[in-house]
Amino acid sequence: MSRTTRLARNPLTSTTSIRSTARNTCATSASKASEEELREASTAYANHALALTLLGTYLVDFCDKDVRRRIEIPKLMVDELKAGVHARHVMAAYARVFEGKPELGILRALAYFDRPAEPAALKLVLPAMPDLTYKAALKRLRAARLILTADPTAPLDCHPLIREHFAAVMRETAPESFRDGHSRLYEYYCKQAPEQPDTLKEMAPLFYAVYHGCQAGRHQEVLSDVYRNRILRRNEFYLVKKLGAFGMDLSLLSNFFESPRTVPIVSLSPVNQTWVTFSTAYALRALGRLGDAVDPARVSADDAVKRNDWRNASVGYSNLSVLHLRLGNLLQAIEIARRALDLADRSGDRFQPITKRATLADALHQTGNLAESARLFEEAERLQSEQQFEYPTLYSLQGYLYCDLLLSQGQPTEVLRRASLTLTWTEPRSFPPRHRTRPPQPRSRLPTWIRRISHAPQPSGRLPAPCRYDGPPPPRPPRPRHPA
Repeated sequence: MSRTTRLARNPLTSTTSIRSTARNTCATSASKASEEELREASTAYANHALALTLLGTYLVDFCDKDVRRRIEIPKLMVDELKAGVHARHVMAAYARVFEGKPELGILRALAYFDRPAEPAALKLVLPAMPDLTYKAALKRLRAARLILTADPTAPLDCHPLIREHFAAVMRETAPESFRDGHSRLYEYYCKQAPEQPDTLKEMAPLFYAVYHGCQAGRHQEVLSDVYRNRILRRNEFYLVKKLGAFGMDLSLLSNFFESPRTVPIVSLSPVNQTWVTFSTAYALRALGRLGDAVDPARVSADDAVKRNDWRNASVGYSNLSVLHLRLGNLLQAIEIARRALDLADRSGDRFQPITKRATLADALHQTGNLAESARLFEEAERLQSEQQFEYPTLYSLQGYLYCDLLLSQGQPTEVLRRASLTLTWTEPRSFPPRHRTRPPQPRSRLPTWIRRISHAPQPSGRLPAPCRYDGPPPPRPPRPRHPA
């Protein structure tokens, strides 16, 4: 964040900063004031840089440069704890001055955007006015420091607090008109991108469409038609698996929540509410924000239980167990993993009982309960061999976790045998299609870590475990039974 942005958003603290800001924003404009009066004005506006900037220009334009006349600006009925309350105070005064004038129409049009507004899109929500009138209004708004440029051909921007203020006013005073404007922008941006863009740059209009469509109250349509079909490409999960844009994915998902990360919009179907919460936990986990991922992971698993969706509940609790394990909450990880296993056994799914036994076994391994961990891995391996007799040993993540336990038990020869056997399954048409994540890669020799084990002396007692992954990637988000 730049220094300018920090000053505009946050209060100033030092005496020097207060005096400097007061002089720059009020003193040069309000000549009829002593330094003490300037300090009082700065303190009255909580030393907020944007509020002081707007106050200075307001005093010049409407109060004859007299800082003492700031008391003529009526107070707003707003929550005093909200950020920028003093800046909103001045913006409301400007709104009254501009009532019925093109300047107010421009400020309200900017409230539809969460970014600089492109001229073509801005015209969709601007009131009709002649070009000369529009250009003159831009110059007056720029002089009042309410917008950042007066160039009608450039994207029009203003301080985020200004956008938020006028957006809040419009939601309260003209909600239908506000939603209609967002609907026009949603439909406009949906047409500005290819059906399934290949790059983030090509996807940008669809990102904007998600925001505007949700602001218009069209959450279910946006989730299905834009986010899933065009951005994620359904089960391909293109945005995260091909482009790795987890941060952007998290930003898009935030549009589908009433309360951040845990309370989805009620207009979504129950299945989709669980899905967006699960996907949010997945994105947070991928970004390394493990602590933040706990609540949405728990909520999505609980929601699946309420719908008697045992399979997805099992997946959700398993992911939650892994999160607690990575955070060092071992007892919680074991307790939740046992619940995931119980739900997996009830689900009727062929593979969930295998993977959930491995999850619980790994948590027990980390607490030193090697005997029960080994028993669960053996059970998982037996279940797998019954389902897929051509694969008698655990493979994929489950196989890795089992080998980790075997190394802890001092069995590198057995690990080498299993790893070598698994490599033979990488030939075409041999690896289980359900779990294939990439095209098979022919191996001309054993990996370095296996060769090191094969040449290592046979020790007695526990071996140090090899480097662990930073947590396995979560399984793909569950698919709704009835697509939206």
